[in-house]
Amino acid sequence: MQMYHNALNPSQRSAVDANNEPVLIIAGPGTGKTKTLTSRIAYLLAEKNVPADQIVALTFTNKAAREVRERLQQMMGEGVALPQVATFHALSLSLLRTRDELPPIIAESDRQAIIKALAKAPEGKRLNPRDLSLQLSLAKTSLTEPEPTLRALLYQYNQRLQECGLYDFDDLLLQANALLREQVPQYKHVLVDEFQDTSELQYEILKRLAAHGTLFAIGDPNQSIYAFRGAGAAMFGRFMQDYARAQQITLADNYRSCPHIVRLANAVFPASPQLIPNISGEGQVKIMQTLNEYTEATYILNQIEQGIGGSDLLKAGNADGTAQPRDYAVLYRTHRAAGALQRIFREAGIPHQIVGEGSPYARPDMQAVVAGLRYLYDATPPSVYKKYTSTQLAALFDGMAYDEEKPVTEAAGQIADALGLGQYEHLRQFQSMLVQFGVGKHGLAAALHHIDEIRDSEFYDVSLNAVSLMTIHAAKGLEFPRVFLIAAEEDILPKVGTADIEEERRLFYVAITRAKDTLEILHAKMRGGEPASLTRFIRELPAGVVECVVDPHLAQSERRFKKRAAKRAQTSLF
Repeated sequence: MQMYHNALNPSQRSAVDANNEPVLIIAGPGTGKTKTLTSRIAYLLAEKNVPADQIVALTFTNKAAREVRERLQQMMGEGVALPQVATFHALSLSLLRTRDELPPIIAESDRQAIIKALAKAPEGKRLNPRDLSLQLSLAKTSLTEPEPTLRALLYQYNQRLQECGLYDFDDLLLQANALLREQVPQYKHVLVDEFQDTSELQYEILKRLAAHGTLFAIGDPNQSIYAFRGAGAAMFGRFMQDYARAQQITLADNYRSCPHIVRLANAVFPASPQLIPNISGEGQVKIMQTLNEYTEATYILNQIEQGIGGSDLLKAGNADGTAQPRDYAVLYRTHRAAGALQRIFREAGIPHQIVGEGSPYARPDMQAVVAGLRYLYDATPPSVYKKYTSTQLAALFDGMAYDEEKPVTEAAGQIADALGLGQYEHLRQFQSMLVQFGVGKHGLAAALHHIDEIRDSEFYDVSLNAVSLMTIHAAKGLEFPRVFLIAAEEDILPKVGTADIEEERRLFYVAITRAKDTLEILHAKMRGGEPASLTRFIRELPAGVVECVVDPHLAQSERRFKKRAAKRAQTSLF
């Protein structure tokens, strides 16, 4: 146990050795948050001899829970009983099981069908289904009363669920919180990761879980970017108000980013605890203006091609010591801002994956193929897809007997062809990814498990050697050697019409702190044919923190653009 203790810096050691009072850890990006959390649990088990069933650790994703469990197993060795490490929803399920109150959960496709119907109702017409879904979830889990229109929509939504005899995932939290009012487990230590992502309801659950013990929370208020889910940096103030005797510790030693990147991050929040770089080499930060979204995308494409030694994996493999496609990430505020970039990447043949809301995995056709694979594996009833009912899809898939000799990729191809989807490029790429899982039911099970895992991470597939194109929200918790942040402009970052500018500033902070070695921030002179201006988050930086440059080819690009525009105007006369 002393071995892991020696691997901690003084601040991490203070967090791990903290007494039994509540503890709040402010952990900036790259400061060893997960290492500190797992070391704390190992310390309780090995040094304080706390029984595993008196400890519970809460995370926000299954991936994070799995990582904590794996690290704990490595620290403690095989055969040692480990505490429960789970997401809030998984813990809620386990609590409800103890009372035989396990609710049937509505399928996401069926939930979306209800949401779409409500969006067409008179009360919901001002909202698109995605926004309505978020607002209903926020209203359902908030401790405050929603405004009248949303309250009416929430009532209708809950009525539909009750008619079907189903719960959604928000109901899991509500039911678990109600159960905890009656009976509180005898946990001595409750730990929570990514505390800044905690909603009001989740915070109430934490307090009830820790009623007979102590609460250990770790997170970073400067990375609180989920206000639309009810989470906020204000939770840190709530914690200190509720636990006046709490010990507060700051982790500031950054082990991720080069000094130049750390210097920029510190300048974004000068009043916050300043990060201390622990990586040798200065690295590179560049802020560059280019002409428009097309020259922006072309510049990035050229930089990556130079870095990997070619435009595909075969060429890239010929250059010894070059970067790999997986070393690069291109971040943006919204997928809409990345339309030109995604199109140019498709045309160039650079291996890439689109992560987040716009991921191909999230498309109905991809979901239909995955549903077909799941049906072949365990006869799970498929959801409705376009003109097909669930029964019709089951009949269609029944004709595709799956044996131990059939490759998983072949099964996916048969399903896609049966649904008339075989021509889509993203489905062909999906089939290529499935090659690694081989043949038979065992391979199919592994493929479905892999798909479930990347769904948990907004469809970020760490196994792919591909450039990641992703929203800033999807990039949270990840790191890459080389990062491009595009469309760093007013009305995009911060997003137009956004009331919470400080949340947008935190998004900018999250984006730049994903980079390890190089960070290039790009903004355009014009975007979508309209003038664009550099984001305030860069204009407000102190002088000398970072140098802003202009693309040396900007004037040439502008002349070429004007010449093409004049030619188009002339052609339109005929």
